[in-house]
Amino acid sequence: MKAIDYSYFIERYIAGEMDQKEKEWFEKEIEGNDALKNEIILRRKTDQVLARQDLMDLRKKLKAIQVAREEQKKSGLSKEEFSIFMILKDENLQNPQKLAKNIMDVLEDYPHWCSYSEHEREAKQKINKVLINNNLSAGKSVSATGKILMILKRAKSEG
Repeated sequence: MKAIDYSYFIERYIAGEMDQKEKEWFEKEIEGNDALKNEIILRRKTDQVLARQDLMDLRKKLKAIQVAREEQKKSGLSKEEFSIFMILKDENLQNPQKLAKNIMDVLEDYPHWCSYSEHEREAKQKINKVLINNNLSAGKSVSATGKILMILKRAKSEG
């Protein structure tokens, strides 16, 4: 007799995805199978632990957002400047607040950087120059510039 791999059925049963007929069949299978009962119990406990971990991760993220919003208000930086500041801070640059303002000045010189490729290219070059002049390696400068522009583009498209 071939053994049944119940993994698929366990997941569907726990998720409540079985139709009535399939559920009745599976519950009959559970009745006479202690190993299957124990596997279902174990999977439910695992799901609960993972759900708690996800909840704790969400709480940490919400707390980080709250702290960042408070820090942004205290800093006197615009949301865009603060986004740049946070990226530069992660790169351990000296005076990231001043650099964020300098980068915003660059972007103001190219008001269509978000939609006009030549403006974007020129803005990237000037931002890279600002970052390299502040002791960020060329590779990290390119990466940070990419992050900055990606985040600001996303914010413009959502806002």
